[in-house]
Amino acid sequence: MTGVAPLLIEVRRDSGLTDPTWQTHVVPVVQAVAEMVQQLPASEAHHHAEPGGLFVHTVETLQYAAKLRQGRILPPGADIETQGRTQHLWTVGIYIAALLHDIGKPVSDLRVTLFSDSHPAGAPWQALMGSMIEAKSSAYVVDFPRATERDYQAHQRLGIQLIQRLVPTITRLWLGSDPTLLGQLLGYLSGETQGPIAEIVRAAEAESVRRNLATGSRVRFAVAKTTPLIELLMLALRSMLAEGGRLPLNRPGAAGFCDGSDVWFAAVRLANEVRDWLRLSYPDAPVPGEAMNDRLFDTWQEYGACKVNPDTQGAVWGAHIEFTGGQTFYLGALLRFPLELLYPEPALYPTVLAGRIRVKAGTLASASPATLGADDPGGQNKALSSPPISDETPVVANAPRLPSVQSLAGAAPKPTRKSVGNSKASPIEVPKSDNAEPTASASSEADRGEFLDDEDSASAEKSPPSRLAEPPLLTGAVVPHVVLPKEASKKTGGKSCATPSDAALRFMGWLQQGLADGSLPYNTTTALVHFVRVNLREQEETMMLLVSPAVFRAFAEAYGDQATGVDGEVEPNKLGMGIQMAFTQAGWHQPAARGRNIHRFQVIRRGDSGGSLLNGFLVRNPEQFVNPVPPANERLRYWSQHVGADKPEKP
Repeated sequence: MTGVAPLLIEVRRDSGLTDPTWQTHVVPVVQAVAEMVQQLPASEAHHHAEPGGLFVHTVETLQYAAKLRQGRILPPGADIETQGRTQHLWTVGIYIAALLHDIGKPVSDLRVTLFSDSHPAGAPWQALMGSMIEAKSSAYVVDFPRATERDYQAHQRLGIQLIQRLVPTITRLWLGSDPTLLGQLLGYLSGETQGPIAEIVRAAEAESVRRNLATGSRVRFAVAKTTPLIELLMLALRSMLAEGGRLPLNRPGAAGFCDGSDVWFAAVRLANEVRDWLRLSYPDAPVPGEAMNDRLFDTWQEYGACKVNPDTQGAVWGAHIEFTGGQTFYLGALLRFPLELLYPEPALYPTVLAGRIRVKAGTLASASPATLGADDPGGQNKALSSPPISDETPVVANAPRLPSVQSLAGAAPKPTRKSVGNSKASPIEVPKSDNAEPTASASSEADRGEFLDDEDSASAEKSPPSRLAEPPLLTGAVVPHVVLPKEASKKTGGKSCATPSDAALRFMGWLQQGLADGSLPYNTTTALVHFVRVNLREQEETMMLLVSPAVFRAFAEAYGDQATGVDGEVEPNKLGMGIQMAFTQAGWHQPAARGRNIHRFQVIRRGDSGGSLLNGFLVRNPEQFVNPVPPANERLRYWSQHVGADKPEKP
């Protein structure tokens, strides 16, 4: 009924488990979970809200967790022999964590009434007391508690209470043979968020949610009381555009700018206007407050209502708004909505901006041919239909359009009793094939993070600068704002460093801004910044790795070697040494062995084989610069054998 059989076949194929292991330790848990959740939804009005949505979401999470597990070396820190001996044990542990990750939702987030011979008028179901089949029920109905009656984190802690009911004794005993694995599994099912099992399942669950919001069913139960946030946001946006006045377009200081294909809205202004409109029209709607603009941005992005910035994979864009009269503004936080999602018919589309929109300097994002003749003598606009996507070329205005958000609100089914399915009489079809084929790791997608600007900043441009641009000087972490430390830092051994120089502060400001707007990618193959897990201070922690000398050279090329904005006389082979020294003297980094500063990491290739080495500085306590701290890059392993053998630290 739920159509998950192909997903289970894929998991079985990719698991690498023998047929006896699969049938003994995985199949019974899948069947027990199916029997427990029946046709219950995963949410009232968010993801997988349709009948059977909870089981579909569970199996999708299992599917993505199985892919992510292939890219992890487990258990962490173990030698190759131990990893080989416990490989299948950890695989099964991760699968069980994925299958039980939301098993508490029927207890905490739903109200289920069972009907049976002994209770013909219905009786509340308590999932902790047993399954619907064990309660000898023939049918059930679903209702949803009010928001004030829910504990949204409770279901994350209930898996530990249901593991003995849903996981066979033989499997629990097998998992218990590895204390590290058992501790990780039980910790996750109790609500812990740290450790490889928690990281894998959390990323897998997020991918299931993301795909469902983008392309999944919009059907939900007729008794659902909550209106999806996306419907409220789009209603507000469309209503204000129809009313006119609150969202002016195509003039300096306007809320948005139309390029003929999309409307580019100032992100924070749009969020505030939408929020104010909903407070007046729907005062009881649970709309996120001013400090949660990113929740609104995420919702528009998750449902495909606004276009995704290919450079950051986020909803926010930065662009130059250029008017034919010569006035130019740069807006660092814009949301890009296709016209067909905002207006019911093309006849109502707004006029096109008398000017153009450039995503980056020198690159047209969109333009009005009728008003750009003087600025475009060579007919450059003709080449805008299908340029390649790169760091210099943005997605253009006439890119493929997204599906209409009108289709996001599906019809809800009529409130009917659902019969209780007996999985013992009609077992779930779990594949038995023993063919295993490895697939590419999805860890890079799952680890992608997003940082959103908290305000729109506009600055007029009059003429190109005659010197290098002046680098930014930020005083706070990316999200949320945390004061950038200006007091003296302390190195290992208790020695104090001088107060960070202006050059060091500007370098870290540039780093923050790049991580925030996506111009400095992290945890990717060619990134200058990575987040890594290390154990250098008697505890495992996440630090920020700055690839040296490349990251300092990149800054110096843009802003000068002393962060002054002036391109001074510096030998090419020494470019970046000045800013590297300023950073080192600030004392934010973790010293290496033998009085050195450079740490070395090995790149782990697919198949867990060692690859090339990467050198760089480690920044302690990265949350003072970037908050929240992104997940660690699991493809980088600390290369402790050669820490003391580094060459002199010259760019």
